[in-house]
Amino acid sequence: MSHYPHDVRHDQAEGLRRLFAAPKPRVITMLSNLPDADRDMLLVNLSVALQKTGNEVLLVDARSTSSGIASRVDAPMRLSLAEAVRGNLPLDNVVSQIPQGCQLMTLIQKWETLNAINPVSLAQGFEIVARNSRIILIDGETTKDGSFPLPAMGSGEIVLQLTSNHSSIKSAYALLKRLNASLGRRSFSILVTGASVQEANIVSRNLIEAANRHLAVSLNCLGWIPAGIHLGNAERMEMAVVNAFPFAAAAIAFRRIAENLVSI
Repeated sequence: MSHYPHDVRHDQAEGLRRLFAAPKPRVITMLSNLPDADRDMLLVNLSVALQKTGNEVLLVDARSTSSGIASRVDAPMRLSLAEAVRGNLPLDNVVSQIPQGCQLMTLIQKWETLNAINPVSLAQGFEIVARNSRIILIDGETTKDGSFPLPAMGSGEIVLQLTSNHSSIKSAYALLKRLNASLGRRSFSILVTGASVQEANIVSRNLIEAANRHLAVSLNCLGWIPAGIHLGNAERMEMAVVNAFPFAAAAIAFRRIAENLVSI
């Protein structure tokens, strides 16, 4: 890994020169109302599937609680980006490797730090770290008003994970309303997990029609992930399902979704 500037605040010119010289990464923020185990399963497996398309992937924990993706994978404890920026510390200390093969970064460990850090410095630190990856997959959440801690999360791609359960669909629609009020008219994507193709088609069709009719919001369905024992077995092995059971239905689904994402 290349050496990052030690001082984000005083070395902005060099950092910005490197930013302009490097291809801009795609930022994909994943939002979910599902239990932590379900959203973590999606994040880890999708990260590995995306990496298999030939793209360097950085997984980012940007949640305000201690139950984000960083707390649930066996990776070395590292500084969060916010603590590194605030303490003027080397940014190459914030990224670690997880057993499944992807890189991981925590945005912030103590969210009170957000009140004591310049948001511009945090955003610049994020872009400097992100330049070494082609795809940034963020385990995200919004505030009550639908805003994000990083501008890149609001301007990048946003994917909502949901199931075919009525309460999950209702919660996803409520989140769409908040995002629409905060970000304005733009498109979003949805991903249905733990569902058959028939269930996923019904869920996506109904939600797409409701969002278009009542919110003037355009939704794109990236696909679905079927339920099955292979996901749990792969997790216990600390492997992604695409590596542990490459011919399982879930593995095929993750590869299909990754290919859909990189083709957009």
